[in-house]
Amino acid sequence: MSKKSIDCGTSNYMKYNAGNPLVRYAISNFLREVKSMVGEGDLPLIDIGCGEGFSLKMMDSRTLSVGVDINLDSLAYARKTSQKSVFCVADINNLPFKDKSFNVCLCLEVLEHLNNPSSAISELKRISKDFLILSVPNNPYYRISNMLRMKNLSRFGEDKDHLNSWSVKGFRKLVETHLNIVDIKTPFPWTLILCET
Repeated sequence: MSKKSIDCGTSNYMKYNAGNPLVRYAISNFLREVKSMVGEGDLPLIDIGCGEGFSLKMMDSRTLSVGVDINLDSLAYARKTSQKSVFCVADINNLPFKDKSFNVCLCLEVLEHLNNPSSAISELKRISKDFLILSVPNNPYYRISNMLRMKNLSRFGEDKDHLNSWSVKGFRKLVETHLNIVDIKTPFPWTLILCET
């Protein structure tokens, strides 16, 4: 199968399929940290903003995992590569799930794209029974790493679709207004926060 036939054209797809070994190492390290926060077991898990399903594919051993995104092409790719997961289209601000539906809720690299991240966190908290795992780029390190790769130079390394930017301290301050923080990790160049709901 040619790359063109499976490439959904998103920046997320390009990042997770990068040829640069440093980018591949950073993503692999990030996914390892996510998996360690999720832990073992078959408790219901949902990934909001799952994109092409790379995080869920890593956890395909779970009995029930659900991926949600608004990009139809990304979801089509995810369905092909994560056989055990179920995927659906939904908006993060109005999720079609009952309160406390999932033991673990992931929302990785999504909040920086939103006009109102606080509203999204409230909705994620509503559907999460036990734990919520959030990640965003850790700035200024994310921007610096992009600039070193000669990426997004006119925006000082920031991706064009990012509406928000946080340091570890700034993101922690936002999250702790909604949730009890259990753990914070900083796999370069991201901030990863585990919360109890």
